[in-house]
Amino acid sequence: DASFLLFGCSGDACARHKLWKRKRRQNSRKEEKTHRAERRANAPEGTEEIVWQPISQLPLIGSMIDEMYKDDQDQHALYLEASEKPHVLDDATVNRAIRLYDERLDMIVTVFGPQLELWKAEELTPPQRQEVERLLGELADLRALDEKIMALLKEIMKETIDAVMRKSDFELGFETLYGKVPLTDKQQALAQKIDTWVKGIEARGGGDEQILQGMYDYMTTFKQIMDNSSKVQMDKLCAQYPGFDRFASLLNALARGIADGAIDVP
Repeated sequence: DASFLLFGCSGDACARHKLWKRKRRQNSRKEEKTHRAERRANAPEGTEEIVWQPISQLPLIGSMIDEMYKDDQDQHALYLEASEKPHVLDDATVNRAIRLYDERLDMIVTVFGPQLELWKAEELTPPQRQEVERLLGELADLRALDEKIMALLKEIMKETIDAVMRKSDFELGFETLYGKVPLTDKQQALAQKIDTWVKGIEARGGGDEQILQGMYDYMTTFKQIMDNSSKVQMDKLCAQYPGFDRFASLLNALARGIADGAIDVP
């Protein structure tokens, strides 16, 4: 009757009601346990520790990924601007940003990605499946963007105000003169080859005579550099590689001597 519904019960009726409620809770727990077991069975390998979310959380997860992507697009633009004047930032600020994006990349790989893949393997309504597929694509773009930000931050770290203060006068002078002069990987590799050879002679106690005697074997390498470098680039390579500079100076002196007639050419 109404009193039972409003105020509870007594006697056998109340006992039956409590027993029914207990069995209902037990069945509910069994169903949830079975559901969790099914989610664990379908989960990607190595993700057993994740607290898996039901598909009802798709709107929440989607909004989180959308917000992160929008935020990181804005941050990427700001870091690109900062890369033009990295000295306005200090080590602590850049290190905090690196930790943030390191954690964010970890979440993408170990939390959001596996969760979306798990949902993708479940039976979904067409709108749910469409949203999961969209988020998987956006997550891939977000990961690529965050990896770009991390690379940018690591470059900025080299030129923070703290990094500048740690540099020697020579390093600061070198960067002032040549910092904006681009060098290709090939130019640097060829110059380093000659530099290493000259330094090897110096380490063995040799000098100009030994360098001149073996110079012929490196003339092709030197010509490759000359043919593909401007004067400013050659100046930077000489400043950056002392052994290469010595080689070039000796070759220049040799060429002047031949032109002046001071050195006889057979």
